[in-house]
Amino acid sequence: MKGLPFNKMVKDRFQPVFIIMMLLFILITSDLSFLKNAEEKGFSFRENDSVKAGLLIFKDHGYNWIRLRLFHTPTQLPNNLDYTLAFAKEAKENGFKIQILFNN
Repeated sequence: MKGLPFNKMVKDRFQPVFIIMMLLFILITSDLSFLKNAEEKGFSFRENDSVKAGLLIFKDHGYNWIRLRLFHTPTQLPNNLDYTLAFAKEAKENGFKIQILFNN
């Protein structure tokens, strides 16, 4: 391996391992920041003509992560700390991993 650039050596040696790791940890995610608010306002989500919780529809279709936006000073949006934490807890109880984005 003497004389090979370091990045070429690493790429050649570890690329198969990296590809396998990526296949094992595929993230399927969506921004569901307003889903809880929509359900609280009376919106219902359907699948095959049956009303179903929005989170469960995403879970049943293979989503394993959700993204929630937390706004610093929401004025007309529900995404304050209490709303976001409550929704994150509900998602966690349903087996989701959570990514929180902080917005101004």
